[in-house]
Amino acid sequence: MALGSIMFGIGIFSQALGTMASINNAKAQANAQASAYEAQAQMAEYNAKVAEQNSKLAESQASAEARQGYENMQSMRLKGAKAIGAQRAAAGGSGAVVDIGSNLDLTIDTAQLSEIDAINEYNKGIDQAYNYQIQGWNYRNQANSFRAESQSYMNAASSTRSSASGSAWSAALGGIASIGSTWGSATNWWNY
Repeated sequence: MALGSIMFGIGIFSQALGTMASINNAKAQANAQASAYEAQAQMAEYNAKVAEQNSKLAESQASAEARQGYENMQSMRLKGAKAIGAQRAAAGGSGAVVDIGSNLDLTIDTAQLSEIDAINEYNKGIDQAYNYQIQGWNYRNQANSFRAESQSYMNAASSTRSSASGSAWSAALGGIASIGSTWGSATNWWNY
């Protein structure tokens, strides 16, 4: 009977140790998974900040391109005015009347072509600015997506940490039930 009691005690003790190990393992696995989710959340938040910064840079570049288009337009108009002035000076220097006939036609053609070039330069700047605005918008959307991803990972980490307690309790109850079953079997064995 003494050997049976010792073996029974060892069996109960080993089941208790196994239950404790199961509890610790459940907690460790949950904490490791939650930590991995938190790391992914931090990376997503970092990516969101990078995308926000890229958005600001794109918006700044859009403003610069629009400004450059305007300056190029003004420059083309100035070139056109200089060309018209040079044409009129050359025609006037040769004794021709500059406000009628072919000299007037040349002045009008130069003015029209100069204005077309000026408008083209302005439109190039506006087009480039628009492209950068779209790029900035895309970066803002990307930042919002990364922030949503970060929140999702943080929710998963929180849920995992919460479920760790449930897993530990489940392991504890399973271990207690196993010990109780062993105890009940041993008690019935001793009664016979």
